[in-house]
Amino acid sequence: MKGMSYQKGSLLPAAIFLLVVMALFSASLLNTSTHSSIATTQEAISLAALNAAESGAQFAMGSLFYLPTTRALTDNRCTALNGLINFTVPGLSVCSSNYSCSASIDAGDTTSYYRITSVGRCAVGQVTGQRTIEVSALIKD
Repeated sequence: MKGMSYQKGSLLPAAIFLLVVMALFSASLLNTSTHSSIATTQEAISLAALNAAESGAQFAMGSLFYLPTTRALTDNRCTALNGLINFTVPGLSVCSSNYSCSASIDAGDTTSYYRITSVGRCAVGQVTGQRTIEVSALIKD
């Protein structure tokens, strides 16, 4: 029986070590899960910002070229084309798009070049996303 008294509590250090290792593993798993959730949210917000930017660019192109027009009228419309869309549709309700148009004319005054820039922004809490789209078009006489 003398040998058993020396072995009392010999598994206690091993049990404590095992508990510490399991606690560290659990903390690491929780941290990874949290980062994965944040990354998924950021990806969704980024995609929504891209969709908002594309929608703003399409709206601006429609505003620029929808009506039958001459090159001079389109030049004037481009200069005045500047706006903000606050979306209310599901999926983009936390997003907005700023759009603008710039025009340039070739040296021979026969072609007008238009560049529409649309910046889509979305935010949910502290997570934000922003994407910029540029679309070009031209009219020749």
